[in-house]
Amino acid sequence: MQSLDLNISRGSLFSVNMPRSTVRERSSPEAAQSSVDGINGDGLAALKANLRRVKGADLTGTLALGPDEIPAGNFRELVRYAQGVDDPDMARNCLYYCFQPLLDVMLAGGVHISARASALRAMEGVLGTSRAFLTSYYLGDPDMEAFIDGMARIEPDIRAIGKRVAYRTKQRNIDHNGIYPVNIQSFLISFTERIVNGDIGVPDFVVGCASGASEVAFALAGILGVDARFIRKSKRRGDKRPLILKAHAPVIKEAARGSSVVCVEDYVCTGRSIGSVMAAVSGFGPSYLVGASVKFYPERKLYARNVLRSSNLNLFEGKLT
Repeated sequence: MQSLDLNISRGSLFSVNMPRSTVRERSSPEAAQSSVDGINGDGLAALKANLRRVKGADLTGTLALGPDEIPAGNFRELVRYAQGVDDPDMARNCLYYCFQPLLDVMLAGGVHISARASALRAMEGVLGTSRAFLTSYYLGDPDMEAFIDGMARIEPDIRAIGKRVAYRTKQRNIDHNGIYPVNIQSFLISFTERIVNGDIGVPDFVVGCASGASEVAFALAGILGVDARFIRKSKRRGDKRPLILKAHAPVIKEAARGSSVVCVEDYVCTGRSIGSVMAAVSGFGPSYLVGASVKFYPERKLYARNVLRSSNLNLFEGKLT
């Protein structure tokens, strides 16, 4: 298999060694080309068109916002506030600080059994709205109408889960820890170029490392025209193992089985979180599994590489050979 370079400023790639009988081989130019042939015609043309639009998007001067800029103390207040937002960066902010606390409280079992169906519908609404809006954002034409409509659609289910459901936000790396929309844009360009050029295969499914990488995962999934779901393995939250929403587990397993999957992270420090997520996905039987990160903590790179290798995961660095 080839070594792939998405340099540190433009992202890093990882790959897992699947059993040879299940690996979709891509080490030769012919194999790489065959992975692109699968989207020839309208699909490849659409992907190239999306790549041109991402390259042309002007993401300079974006706003770095956080939970403190949202005047909301619960889910109801956030959704109500979001419907009056007219700034694309605040829309990004609202989507994340709806998704992250909702996922956390659902994983913690903090929603009463009588309201779990509503919480799940709200989550599906957040996933769909996030994918649609963030794709439009990174294509250079933020669809504020889709954002506001999406938030309005989830309001009844958000109201149904009740005021007492815990709403606890956690600051993310994006917009604060050296990762901004221009960095995500660069990553999206690099990853998509590798596909168009036949260097890597076309992912069938995106798994985001929850919750910080959600913006990257949603945008990548939308640009590639595939679905995305999330697995959480967070040291900050004390996770002992990768966690998946019960309703999403069969979706991820079915999507991964025999398919090409990319696991997306925003910032890799030790490699343990993305390594755990990739190991979980590898157990679902994908034919090919690759990990990708927007940023890599340079002083911990060697340590992270060793962590990944110890889990049978490889970090691909250096120029394409």
